[in-house]
Amino acid sequence: MPKAIKNFISSLRTFFKQQRLKLGLGLAGLLVLEAALLVMETASIESDIAGRTTETLQRKGFKRIEIEVAGRDVTLTGAVSSAIAQETVVGLSAHTYGVRSVTANLEIKPLRLPHLRISRTLENILRLEGEVPTQKLANQIADFAANSINHSGIINQLYADPETTDPPWINAAQGIVAEADQLFGMEIVIGADQLSLGGLIAGQSDYNVIVQRVQQFANDHELQFINKIGISPDAYSIGLGK
Repeated sequence: MPKAIKNFISSLRTFFKQQRLKLGLGLAGLLVLEAALLVMETASIESDIAGRTTETLQRKGFKRIEIEVAGRDVTLTGAVSSAIAQETVVGLSAHTYGVRSVTANLEIKPLRLPHLRISRTLENILRLEGEVPTQKLANQIADFAANSINHSGIINQLYADPETTDPPWINAAQGIVAEADQLFGMEIVIGADQLSLGGLIAGQSDYNVIVQRVQQFANDHELQFINKIGISPDAYSIGLGK
């Protein structure tokens, strides 16, 4: 509760106690006034909690949540992108100052689907682009890409948005990244239930192996595999190779 309002209510309560006889209210009248002051105090507390909770959630990117407060108990309605997002919203609300309990009546309804693009330029620069639901996941992708792919530098443009649903393909992405390192001009695109892999490889046998492995990754995670891999005997001689 704002300090000014708290002081005002406290002053009113003191005043009415001191002036009870002069006003001719008696005990019954004082109780009525006390009840009125309590209602004012409760409404102020509820408004304060609602404001703090709303500000906390919106600052973290959750903008589809409606908040109702009864006393110090918070009820959340609206929509979030995933079960993980729901846990995050409940946790943030529960840790807001003044909140006693949180009830979540949230619908899981993502606004956007996650997508990921990992490519390596002719200058051997690794570029990461896309949108995932959390910064933790964006960091995880950046770490395994940097550790799995030969590169001379990284441009990281991964974006975390809590309104994006959880990617079901994250485990597949790690395996595909490891396989793709042998491709010259490598490009991986994952999203919208599709997996695209492009680049050049030196020989037919290596081509067959990588296509078979990536196809298996795609099948295991119910992704459509779009094969853009080409064969070029010059793939290794022009600068790429383990």
